[in-house]
Amino acid sequence: MKINYQNVLHFFDYLYYKSCNLYAKRNPEGAGISGLCVVALFQMFNLSAVFFLFNIILDKNIPVSKLLILAGCILLLILNGIRYNKVTYAVLKEKWDYEEENKKIKKQLLLLLYIVGSVILCLGLAIYHGSKS
Repeated sequence: MKINYQNVLHFFDYLYYKSCNLYAKRNPEGAGISGLCVVALFQMFNLSAVFFLFNIILDKNIPVSKLLILAGCILLLILNGIRYNKVTYAVLKEKWDYEEENKKIKKQLLLLLYIVGSVILCLGLAIYHGSKS
C-alpha cells in the first residue's frame, strides 16, 4: 500500500485553514499560531494512538518521559511552522474560501470525523492501555 503524501499534506492544510478560520473571527493576528497548534495537537494525538496501539499489540508498557513528549510536540510545531510559513493562511483562504458548497460540506464532514476519531481513538487506547498496566 502506497501512501500519497500530497493528499496527507492537503488534508492537514485544510485542518490548518479551518482552524485559522475559527480563530480569525476573534483574533485575526493570532489565527496562524492557533491553527499551527491545532494541527500539531492532532498529529500528536495520532502519534500517541500509534504508540498505545504498539504497546497493546506487543503487550508491553514502554515508558516515555515527559521530556520526550515535549520534544515531540516542539518538533511537530517546528515542522508545521516551516510548512505554514511557506503555505500561509492567506494562500489557503484564497484557495478554499470560494469552493463549491457541496465540496466544502464533504471536506468539513471528513474533518469532523477525523477530529472526533482522533480524540476518541487516542483517549480510548490510552485508557485501555492504562487499565491493562
